[in-house]
Amino acid sequence: MFQARRQVLLTGAGFSKDLGGYLATEMWSVIFSQPEIEQHSGLRKHLLNQLNYELAYSEVIHSDRFDEAARKDFTIAVGRSYQQMHEAFYVSGIRIPATGVCKAIVGAFAGTGANERGFVFTLNQDLLIERFFTNGSHSRFDLCIPGIDNFGCFNYTLPRIQTADYKYVLPGRGEVQKLQSNFWNDTAYGRFVYLKLHGSYWWKSSDGSNAMVIGSEKTGLIDREPYLKWIHSIFEQVLSGPGCDLVVIGYGFGDQHINKVIADSISEHGLKLYVVSPERPEEFRNKLIPVHGLGGVFTRSQDGTKLWEGMHGYYCCRVTDLYTGNNGDLTPLGKSLLERVGV
Repeated sequence: MFQARRQVLLTGAGFSKDLGGYLATEMWSVIFSQPEIEQHSGLRKHLLNQLNYELAYSEVIHSDRFDEAARKDFTIAVGRSYQQMHEAFYVSGIRIPATGVCKAIVGAFAGTGANERGFVFTLNQDLLIERFFTNGSHSRFDLCIPGIDNFGCFNYTLPRIQTADYKYVLPGRGEVQKLQSNFWNDTAYGRFVYLKLHGSYWWKSSDGSNAMVIGSEKTGLIDREPYLKWIHSIFEQVLSGPGCDLVVIGYGFGDQHINKVIADSISEHGLKLYVVSPERPEEFRNKLIPVHGLGGVFTRSQDGTKLWEGMHGYYCCRVTDLYTGNNGDLTPLGKSLLERVGV
C-alpha cells in the first residue's frame, strides 16, 4: 500500500505567469477582446461592469439574465482564451525556463521509496506541466494523472492546437468508484501523481460539458463532477497526513474551499505551510486576515488567521527566482526552500 510523501506541492496562476500563463486580471482582458464578446453587446457591457472574470462567468452561466446564445458565446470566448494561453507555451524563449521549473521544482516532489507516492496539486487549468514535464528526464519516477490517458502529456508531444475532438471526457461515477477503491494499492499510478483540483482546459465533464471549475460556485461544481470530487478528497487526505509540509507557489489564496482544507490541516493535523509569492509579507498578511485589510473579491473567513499562523516559511519571489536554465540548477534561494522542507 502506498503512503503519501510528506512534502507536497500546490501551484496557482502565479506559477505559470512567468512562463506564458495568465493571471486573473489578464484573463479578463483576453476574454473581453474575443470576437464573441464584441458581437454580443450584453456580454460586452457585462464584462465592462464586472472585472473579475470568474464572477462574470458565474453570472452569465448560472443566472437568468442571459439567454442560451449568450452562454454559448461566452463559453466559446473563454475556451478561445485558454487556447491562446496554451499557444503562448510554444513561443520561442519559454521552453528553457519551463523545462527548468519542471526539473528543479516539480520533479523534486516525486516519491522517494518503493511505497511512497509524491503529489503535485494545481488549481491551474492550463497545460504547462503536461507540455513541458518530460518523464524519464525530470524526476526519479514518471508523472501521471490518475484515471486520465496521457494523450501526449509528459513526453513533449502535446499538440499546440487543442481541438474539441482532442478533449478528454472524464470518467463517470462508476469508473471513479473503481479508481477510488484501488488508488492507494494500484501500482499503475506509480510514485508521482499530478492532480488538477479545478479541472483542465482539455477536459470535458462526464456529461459532455466543459470540466473547468470557474466562478463563485466552485464547491457545487466540484461536488457534481465525480472525478473532481474524488481528487479533492485526495487533497484533503494527503494534507491531513502526519507531518505534512505544503509548499504553495503562485496561489493567491482566493478560494475558500481550498483555504479551508489547508487551514483545517494546520489546526487539526499540524501541517506546515511554505509560501512562494512576489507579494510583500505585509500585503500577503492583509489579504489573508480581514482585520488587517479589505482582502480580495472573495469573502474571507477566519481561515486566514490559521493560514498566516501556520506559515513556517515565506519566500518573497517568483518561481523563476528559484532556479536557472533548463537543467534545473537551483539558485541559493531555491536550494534554501527545498532543503528547508526536505526534498
